[in-house]
Amino acid sequence: MRICFLLPSNTISGGIFTVFKHASALGRKGHEVTIAFMLEEREYRRSIFDAMEGVQLKSFREAASCGRYDLVVATWWETIFLLPQIEAEHILYFVQGFEDRFYPDSSPAARLVRSTFSYGDKINYATVSHALSHRLKRDYGIGAAVIPCGIDLELFSTARPAMSKRDKLRVMVEGLPNEERKQVRFTLELLSRFDNLEVVYVSAGGKPDYDASIDYFFQSVPHRQMPSLYKSCDFIVKLSDTESFALPVLEMFATGGTAVVSEFPGHEEYIRHGQNALVVPVRDACATEDAIRRLLSEPELLASLKSHALAEAGRWDLCRSTTAFINLVEGIFGGGKGGAIQGIASNLEEYQQFQERIRITGH
Repeated sequence: MRICFLLPSNTISGGIFTVFKHASALGRKGHEVTIAFMLEEREYRRSIFDAMEGVQLKSFREAASCGRYDLVVATWWETIFLLPQIEAEHILYFVQGFEDRFYPDSSPAARLVRSTFSYGDKINYATVSHALSHRLKRDYGIGAAVIPCGIDLELFSTARPAMSKRDKLRVMVEGLPNEERKQVRFTLELLSRFDNLEVVYVSAGGKPDYDASIDYFFQSVPHRQMPSLYKSCDFIVKLSDTESFALPVLEMFATGGTAVVSEFPGHEEYIRHGQNALVVPVRDACATEDAIRRLLSEPELLASLKSHALAEAGRWDLCRSTTAFINLVEGIFGGGKGGAIQGIASNLEEYQQFQERIRITGH
C-alpha cells in the first residue's frame, strides 16, 4: 500500500521522531512509505534519525504530484489543511498534542485547531495518550485509537555515559531556548540558583540569547547519541505548560534517571509523583526549587525514584508502539470513511487568512 505522512518540518521533536519510527516500521512491512514536509528544504536530513531505509523524504508539493495514496496520515493541525491538495483513499489524523493550547484560547489559530476535530465521522483519528483520547471523546464525540509511545529499550539501557560522573548531581534541560510553552528559559534561570548542580542543556537549535548557567551545551544531537547524554545525568527538569507525552522524560527513565516535571495534562500516563519522579504545579518556581532541593539532599529518595523510573520505562517498548500503529493502519485499509475533504475545504479560507496574517505581521 502507498502511505504518505504529512509533517510540518524536518526538525528535532518527539512528535516528528514518533512519526519517523512508525513510517520505518511500515516500510519494513513492505508498504511504500513517503514522509512529506510542509516546509520545503533543499535537502531533508536523515542523519538525525536512524533506521530510515525504504522511506522517501519529500516536500509536500512533490509528494502531492506523485498520484493517489491508499492512506495519508496528517499530524500537526496545519497539515489537515493540505489534504484537499493530495489524493487519498483514506485519511488518518494522528493527534499528538493539545495543540489548541499552544495559542491564546480566543485566537484564530486555536479556533482553527479545534475545527480540525469536526470531521470525526469522515476520517480516522488516533492519539498518543489516553488523556488526548478522553478529551477528543468528551469535547468532540470522537472515538480515537490510542497508539502508546515507545522507545528502543535496548538502545537506552546499554548506553554508556558521554561524560564522567563528578561530585555534583547533573541535570538535563532540553528544548528550544525561546519556546514559550516549553519554559526552557524559566527552567535554566531557576537552575542557575543552584551552585551544587551541573546543567546539561540540549537544544533542538540555537543557543540562549539570555544569561544562563550552563555547564555543557549540545544542539541538534542525532537521536542515537542522546542515550549517552541521558546516561550522564541524574535527572531531567521538564517544566512545559503543555506536552503531548514528554518523550524525553521517558527516555531519561530508560537510562536510569528520574525527573522533576510540571503537572501538564496527561503526565499521569507514566509519571507517578513520589514514585518515579517529582511533579510540581505549572510555572511554580518555589515548588520546583523545593523538589530539586529534595533530590540534592535526600539520596535515598533519589535512588528510589531512579529505580522505579527504570522499571516504568520497561513497559514502553518501541515494538509495542509500532505494532499497534501497523495494526491500526492495516485495519483502516479494510474500512470505509470518506468525504472529509469537502468539510476541510470549507475551513480553508479562514486558514489561508491566518497564514497571510502571519506572513505580514510575523505573529
